[in-house]
Amino acid sequence: MKKTVIFTLIALCCTFFACTKHDIDLFTTNIALHVGETKRISAISDKNLFFFSENDSIAIVNESGLLKAIGLGYTNIKVSNEWLSKKVLVHVIPDDSCITPQK
Repeated sequence: MKKTVIFTLIALCCTFFACTKHDIDLFTTNIALHVGETKRISAISDKNLFFFSENDSIAIVNESGLLKAIGLGYTNIKVSNEWLSKKVLVHVIPDDSCITPQK
């Protein structure tokens, strides 16, 4: 009887943890900014979220998801929790006032 109760408890725990949702919901997967602009990455998870820039010379991000464009180019921001990670593609574009029209 005792072994049956322990086995049942183990099975219930495994089922609970396997079925618990630990997904990350991102509200955007692509962001375009000019150098110096900021934008908050909107994401929801039932676990703590962590933000990491793959290239700090293009864009940086703080612990709350506030993104800042640093230099021209593309980079990914990894948004992760304890279970998985997703990426947001960031494109830092030139300021429109710096573009000279071609004739």
